[in-house]
Amino acid sequence: MQKEFKTLRNKRVLVLGGTGFIGSNLVNNLIQLKSQVSVVSRTGNIDVPSVSHYRADITSLNQIDKVLKKKYDIIFHCAGQSDRIRYIKEGWQDRRSDLEGTLNVFNSIRRNHLRTKIILLGSRLEYGKAKYLPVDEKHPVNPKEGYAIEKLASVLNALSYSNLFNIPCVILRISNVYGPHPLFQYRNYNLVNYFIDKAKKGDDLIVYGSGNQIRDYIYIDDLTNALLLSAIKINKKGEIYNVGSGRPIKFIDFITLIAKKAGVRVVHKKWPKYNLFLESGDYFTNIRKITSHINWTPKISYSEGIDLCFSHSSDNV
Repeated sequence: MQKEFKTLRNKRVLVLGGTGFIGSNLVNNLIQLKSQVSVVSRTGNIDVPSVSHYRADITSLNQIDKVLKKKYDIIFHCAGQSDRIRYIKEGWQDRRSDLEGTLNVFNSIRRNHLRTKIILLGSRLEYGKAKYLPVDEKHPVNPKEGYAIEKLASVLNALSYSNLFNIPCVILRISNVYGPHPLFQYRNYNLVNYFIDKAKKGDDLIVYGSGNQIRDYIYIDDLTNALLLSAIKINKKGEIYNVGSGRPIKFIDFITLIAKKAGVRVVHKKWPKYNLFLESGDYFTNIRKITSHINWTPKISYSEGIDLCFSHSSDNV
């Protein structure tokens, strides 16, 4: 851990969505840093005596009000449904979680006159199909499907509240994240982790189409470092930052690395309807802004990240 992280010792930190993939890894880091950690989630468990776990739904203003009245120095908003195919089929529940939930969090901060910094996780999908590469924060936003539209709506509302009510808020638009995780727990939205799980079981890896689309993947430890440093170092409200590895790689090349590590095959198949609709084309991230503002750079190469995924037990995050 970097020396700057020492400032998080004894800070009162709340992680919304703290039992999900990103949230649970963030919680583990905060525990190591000896922060006073609280977690809100609808599902999952945190079996750590030093962590306060609240079973609450952020789409309920009353429930989130009760939690936020305890007052926190920092809130990491990692909550939300991320299964994009389910979103197309069942949309409403996701919409409530991503948009209404975010509005409730900011309303509660405003109503309770809280002085807390909030780090909101956005998505690179808010940009839609890239007009140029690498994609920087000045790139126009043009999300192509419901999940990304609701993500962008949440971000725009957060920026509005931040400006109107002077709420310190940082938006991080995140690329595809991967890393060690419980087996098959994140199957429907974290494609890379799903492929790693399949490879660990010895299954063939199914790639739709050629797989030649360019992607940007970030290892979970690099992401959590960016989250923590953003909470410590970024003091301007309403700033948006792209977070990714900044290293372009073809999807097929990344999946081939996984397949070779596990000794399994890559099999190409025709695109299914919903998956083809969600395909956003080439994308990789320009990370100059966040690198210059918080002195952060991703450390884990793609081959190192895959090795780490295979060396960790599937029972642990």
